[in-house]
Amino acid sequence: MARSRSALVVTLLALTLLLAALLAAQALMAARYHRVAAERALRDYSRFAAAEFARRAEEALTNATLWTVLRPAMAVMPAPHATLPPPSILADTTYRPRGFDLRAAGSVRLYFRLMLDGSEPALVTDGGTASPALRRWIADTVRAGATRLARSGRYTTALTGAPEGAPLFVAYLLRSMDPRPLVAYGFVTDERALAPLFGPAVATPLLPLARTEALPNDSLLGVEIRDAAGNTVFRSRAAFDDAFAAESGLGWQQASLTARAAVRPDAARLIIIGGLPASRLPFVLVLLALTALLLGTAVVQWRREAELTRLRSDFVANVSHELRTPLAQIRMFAETLLLGRVRSDEERRRSLAIIHRETGRLTHLVENLLAATREGGAVPPVVTEHLALARLAREVVDGFAPVAAARQVVIRLDADEGAAAHADPNLLRQVLLNLLDNTVKHGPAGQTVRVTVATHEAAVRLIVDDEGPGIAPDDRERIFERFTRLRPDSSAAGAGIGLAVVRDLVGRHGGRVWVEPAPGPVPGSRFVVELPR
Repeated sequence: MARSRSALVVTLLALTLLLAALLAAQALMAARYHRVAAERALRDYSRFAAAEFARRAEEALTNATLWTVLRPAMAVMPAPHATLPPPSILADTTYRPRGFDLRAAGSVRLYFRLMLDGSEPALVTDGGTASPALRRWIADTVRAGATRLARSGRYTTALTGAPEGAPLFVAYLLRSMDPRPLVAYGFVTDERALAPLFGPAVATPLLPLARTEALPNDSLLGVEIRDAAGNTVFRSRAAFDDAFAAESGLGWQQASLTARAAVRPDAARLIIIGGLPASRLPFVLVLLALTALLLGTAVVQWRREAELTRLRSDFVANVSHELRTPLAQIRMFAETLLLGRVRSDEERRRSLAIIHRETGRLTHLVENLLAATREGGAVPPVVTEHLALARLAREVVDGFAPVAAARQVVIRLDADEGAAAHADPNLLRQVLLNLLDNTVKHGPAGQTVRVTVATHEAAVRLIVDDEGPGIAPDDRERIFERFTRLRPDSSAAGAGIGLAVVRDLVGRHGGRVWVEPAPGPVPGSRFVVELPR
């Protein structure tokens, strides 16, 4: 019954912990779903901002290249065997610029004209010195893309590259008499020279005003433009966070310029209700750990209660056994006396002696029980007096002799007559009685027990040596704990409180008690009580 009840308690506690773990997992899943939804919303806003920034950047790039620098080439009408104007026509400033003027800012590195029909000279440049590597790169890349561009129905495009190490941006315009291109006019500039084009694109809000409280983009977003090689052409002052980045290509896809935008995490509170939720994992783990700790404490308390219940049952059984034996003896010999069954005065004295002895055992047991009950609670004060220990030891040994004789135990006393201490005689008498009772009860029949009273420096010692089986080193402290029996299955009776009472009473006198191996060749134990003088 007790085992099934224990299994039920353990099962219920395990189910409680499992339920707590499931609730913690559910809370983590809900928090994770909330965070994933918030991050998705931030990426959607980043995608919206990237598309809007790309549209504005494309418009600025178109105005600065096609409608400003390349616009003079639109008027060129190639004719057979006609002389085409030089590339310097692209530097004509008569056309009013739309937006940032690359020519006026000195950002154009050089202008070029490339003949695509095989005419010579094939490549003519103006406005700057072109290295052989740059000239070869311009000719090869423009020729490679001109036919595809003409077939697509378009006539202007751009490209990026690094023939000399530094990233360059090239824009050109095709002119032809038929589907085959005849000539290309274009210009070359450093990529970083395009940065002023894109600055105005972030001057006005890129996100819905209803969500951003009209804050500037630098407080909400990080934006940038990169080329196909990953080089940064433009970057806003706000920090860029790749965790919530989105990108959108500019309309001039041949240049492979990409606009990127990312919402700053610290601005999430303005865009998403409640902001970006923090991780709940540490909090949930702490709660789960506390739950496990409380359940563990409950298990420990339950096991302790079960152990106390077992100890109580064992204690009651042991005390009942100890009470039953002397009571049976007292009853038997009292009935013998009452019924007049004794045959001589010697038998009468023997019966009375046994009744006296067993009554003493009962008194000793009751005193131990009372002392164990008082331990840790309200206890009577220790009434000390100058006590001659040799005389006290002699009285105790003489009074205990009948109990020892029943087990054929011989008690020898060796007392220093000058040994004295300030102690409570009643309590010290109980200490010595408990030690003698322990040695006689758990030692072999016919042994010799030696009681020694001696002075030792500033203390006096009561020493009890027996010839029992001895006590293992690991058990020399445990035997002084209440209800501890080293051999519960032993036939020797005992409630496991005698030595605990000894330590309590000695401690109340300011002394100490310990056990060690008995000296000499005979195995046994030595109990030492040391009291201040």
